[in-house]
Amino acid sequence: MRGNLIGRLLCTGVVVFAVHQASAANLLQNSGFETGNLSSWTVSGSGFGVGATVITPNNGPSAAGTHSAFLSNLVMSTTLGLQQTTPLGSVHAGPVNFSFDLQNILSANGGAILIDVWDMNSAGGIIDQGVGLPLTAPVDSTWHTYSGSYTAPAGTDHLKVELDATFVEILSVDNVSLSQIPEPTTAALVTLGLIGGFVGQRKRRFETKTHR
Repeated sequence: MRGNLIGRLLCTGVVVFAVHQASAANLLQNSGFETGNLSSWTVSGSGFGVGATVITPNNGPSAAGTHSAFLSNLVMSTTLGLQQTTPLGSVHAGPVNFSFDLQNILSANGGAILIDVWDMNSAGGIIDQGVGLPLTAPVDSTWHTYSGSYTAPAGTDHLKVELDATFVEILSVDNVSLSQIPEPTTAALVTLGLIGGFVGQRKRRFETKTHR
C-alpha cells in the first residue's frame, strides 16, 4: 500500500515537473502580428520615408498565420525600431531563449539590421544588454529563422526586445519569441517534498528493522 502511494506520488512529481519544464510560453504579445496591426508593439523613428505596418499575405515559417510586420527605412540618418516590453515579473535570472523570422528585402548605403534584448529590473531600469548584435541577413527576400539564448543576470524582472532597421533597410519580421523556463511552482516543490518525506520515512523504518 505504501509502495503504491509512493509510486503515485513519484508519478505525480514527474508529471508536474514535465508540465513545468514544457511551460516556457512566449512572453511577447501579438508576436505573429495576426491581429492585423502593431498592437502591443511600439514603433520609434517613424516619419517621412520611414515607417512600420502589418502586411498580408506574408508569413514567416515558424508558425501558422498570414501576417507579418513590414519595416521600411529609406532615410540614411534614421533608425527605425520595433519594440516590446514583457510584463513585470515575467522573467528571473537564468537562461532566456529568443527567436524570430526575418525577410531581408533591401539593404543599401550601409543599411543594417540590429537585434537587442535588454534585461530590466522591477523599476524599469536597464541592468544590461542580454543580446545586442548586428544581424547579417542575406538580401534575398526569403524568410530565414534566427534563434539563440543567453543568461539573464540576478535582479532581472522583465525584458525589452527591439529590432532596428538602420539607414536604408527594408525588411519583414514575424513570430518574434522570448521565452524562459519558469521557476519551480509551489505545487512542484510540495510534491517533491512529499516524495522526499515518504522515501526518508521508509528508509528509516527499513534501517530500524534491519538493526533489530
